[in-house]
Amino acid sequence: MMVRPLHDPQQRFWEQVEGIRSHFGPAAVGPPEAEDDRTATPRYLVEPGFVLVRGTDDAAARSRLNARTDVATETAHGIMRVPINGEVLAARAADVSPNHLVTITPVNSCPADEPSLPARGRGGPAPALTPPVHPDPEAGRGVDVLVVDTGLVPQFEEFTQVADVEGGPRVALTEPGVISQYYGHGTFIAGVLRNVAPGVNLTVSNALRNAGTISEYRLGQVLLDELPADGPWPAIISLSAGAPTVDERPLFGLEEFVRRLVDEHPETVLVAAAGNDGEPHQPFWPAALAPQYADSRAIVAVGALREDEAGRACFSNCGEWVTVYAPGERLTNIFATGLYKNVHERTRDCRYHIGYDPLYPHCTCVTAGEQGDELHFHGYARWSGTSFATPIVAGRIARCMNLDGQKRTSREAAQYLLSRRTHTIRDRADGLPLPVLFGEDRPQP
Repeated sequence: MMVRPLHDPQQRFWEQVEGIRSHFGPAAVGPPEAEDDRTATPRYLVEPGFVLVRGTDDAAARSRLNARTDVATETAHGIMRVPINGEVLAARAADVSPNHLVTITPVNSCPADEPSLPARGRGGPAPALTPPVHPDPEAGRGVDVLVVDTGLVPQFEEFTQVADVEGGPRVALTEPGVISQYYGHGTFIAGVLRNVAPGVNLTVSNALRNAGTISEYRLGQVLLDELPADGPWPAIISLSAGAPTVDERPLFGLEEFVRRLVDEHPETVLVAAAGNDGEPHQPFWPAALAPQYADSRAIVAVGALREDEAGRACFSNCGEWVTVYAPGERLTNIFATGLYKNVHERTRDCRYHIGYDPLYPHCTCVTAGEQGDELHFHGYARWSGTSFATPIVAGRIARCMNLDGQKRTSREAAQYLLSRRTHTIRDRADGLPLPVLFGEDRPQP
């Protein structure tokens, strides 16, 4: 039944942009008309004042692009970041692109909902974790996994399942005792992954520590700088971040990383979140590269199921480019300790199906807390997003690398999981076919 929308469908987006600008730095909103016309639908974020250019001929690029003379061009992995005078949002050509901002699985640049208190997470006994801890502590033993995210919170060693996780400098609270947006995102992911595959060797990067945001140029640098220049890469890279682009083509800044992954590191699979824009058509990169490499399973794109697993979560991007769907609504896992104040206004209709009844009852849009509510977290949270479906798939791939008495590479394990441990359901809400994981490692009937 059609109803009157009870909120501004773009309000959440602009609230997120304000947060990114405050904590990360400048961000321009595209398409160009979106910045001035708040009724236009914003689609992507870019770094103002810079474009990316394929190649290494600085002089030629500067001459052609009306480059600024007071700022240096940077070059990394075959891509130049060129400062220009003028508009960057429309500067897309065969060898020129805006420098898109990559964020942690955006619902308009953020996780699918804000963290909430778990059922028994108010200072008492630890809540029941979802997914539950796998009963075999050896599951995934010896598999190296790299999570690229916001890093680990201080005192993460207090939680048994992640006590030995490796990582860069821990990310402290900006204001003592106060949890800001995005904080704890990487720690939550680490907990989910270790619940699924307790035995993996897990490293968590803090590349996305600034408001969960990084430019595609910097992300390409970070990935290749953190991975070995010589020798094998980790078996699995889990990335709960990405971006839509101005013309729905892949990100320039990740081209060299993807090339090396595909051509030089057959021992590695990238498991990437499909994003939380509720989009049925718009691709989200790098996850949307998955179909291009379906034969090798070099890249796996992960969408999110709703809590009852009867269909996709309303926030999950979907489409033929999404490889598989896994639980991603209202998972409970380890988080931070401190006070969090809800940023966003509560809505009475679904943010992703504006003007209509929710895609399904009790979706995350209509069950959020009130704006300004203060929540006191004690190390655990309930949270939603394709961000958190992604480590479930990464952990299941790790487990399949040594399953049924057989040794497999990560790509062989991904193929095994996707061909033998998944089935297709029809979304209860709209009938869309969805490839989903079996609840546990039971064979295909």
